[in-house]
Amino acid sequence: MTDQPAPQDQIAEAVRAPAIALLVYGIIGIANALLGVVGSFFGASINAWMFERLEKEGVVVPSFVSAAGGAAGLLVNLLSNFFALALAGLITYAGLRMPKLRDHGICMAGAIAALLPCGGCCCLIGMPIGIWALIVLNRADVRASFQSGA
Repeated sequence: MTDQPAPQDQIAEAVRAPAIALLVYGIIGIANALLGVVGSFFGASINAWMFERLEKEGVVVPSFVSAAGGAAGLLVNLLSNFFALALAGLITYAGLRMPKLRDHGICMAGAIAALLPCGGCCCLIGMPIGIWALIVLNRADVRASFQSGA
């Protein structure tokens, strides 16, 4: 193996496929998180309906339980979905920057974020994509292309 740098088009080709995979995975994550935000409000109304129904059937539900339970559930769901949305946004941004050989640190962070199992329903897909992107991003010729700003 020689110490000559790989031609720029070979590096661009090596980066293209994992970048597209990150981009698609990130967009799916954004859609999933947005659906989760909408679903959080439906879940809150279902909880309110459930507490109301229990009270109609004679089950004594303290008012602080029904009020706090609904609000806490909504808050937890919203926070987790906004966190997933932020991760998916980072993954998507990394997928956009990677083929342009820009922002190596952001691309690495996006690949690592794809590895996290808390990003939505497709974590089994995200792990191989993240590993693939990390392997490509850590190649010496790819790192050099990012550092040179090519």
